[in-house]
Amino acid sequence: MLGEDVANKVKAELHITLWHSSDAAKHDLRSALMAELGTEVSFEITAIDHQEGAVTAAVVKILSAPEAVLEKEYPHVTLVVGANAAAKDANLLPQRVAEGKARRIPLAEPVLLAGPILAISKG
Repeated sequence: MLGEDVANKVKAELHITLWHSSDAAKHDLRSALMAELGTEVSFEITAIDHQEGAVTAAVVKILSAPEAVLEKEYPHVTLVVGANAAAKDANLLPQRVAEGKARRIPLAEPVLLAGPILAISKG
């Protein structure tokens, strides 16, 4: 687990949430991810999903990761949260794109990134 100062920095910066406390029904996923702490995950950003005035997120394609990581339905990095929106609204972007209420902007070339699996505990 990360110390509170490091956890606050990670939450304030860009990250991919693989499990959240609101995902209580997916407790097995949480356990599997906790067993993989520190494991490196490779991924690429392939597009940007944007809903005007609400949220913008980078669409992530996971390239190499433990199996538990691959269970995430919509891996993304929340980039912008509008004044009348919440970060969790980014999870609705695929549905909103399908409905024509948001748009997906493909990148000309994917951006390759990697990082470790970390855990943040509410104190």
